[in-house]
Amino acid sequence: MFDQRRPFTFKLDEDGVVKPYAKKFEWRLSDLKPFFYDKKLVERMLSRGSDPLIYETYWPSWETVEGVIGTGTEIIHPGKIGDEYYHSRGHFHEKAINSEFYVGVKGHGRMLLQSPEGEVVVISMEPNEIAYVPPGWGHRAVNVGRERMCCQFVWLLDSGHNYQVIEEGGFLKLLLERDGKPTLVDNPLHGK
Repeated sequence: MFDQRRPFTFKLDEDGVVKPYAKKFEWRLSDLKPFFYDKKLVERMLSRGSDPLIYETYWPSWETVEGVIGTGTEIIHPGKIGDEYYHSRGHFHEKAINSEFYVGVKGHGRMLLQSPEGEVVVISMEPNEIAYVPPGWGHRAVNVGRERMCCQFVWLLDSGHNYQVIEEGGFLKLLLERDGKPTLVDNPLHGK
């Protein structure tokens, strides 16, 4: 689609989706079962045939080349599983020296970040805000609003993604709704 050896431009459509894109991925609750803490509720929902679309990503065609940056769009739909807001899987980079940016386009969200040493930070993800993910930090986008949350991500293509560490142990903290607002709480399943 794009020749990464040549200059080019692309656009964001009215929804904030990068155009043109070559790949679209959709994640439903059934794909994200290990990433939500209320396993019983997840199983009940799925057994009743409820399998909501949680988030989607759009990628231009990028070849993994060291030193080359890429971008794409992430859209997280509004909703909750119990009191846990819809969110992306979250990941650490396999190449831990690489960082990443997320640019808020639409909606209201937060970025949940965790350092390799276990420090947890939550930062705002509003339109026109840019969230910086430092090297080595795990990160997850969370939609805390009532509309779709759209953001652009920009990263070094050779960073790699480690989802397994999140799937197996989870983040140390979760972002849940308490008294009508996003609240950081200990993850009761971390490390189990």
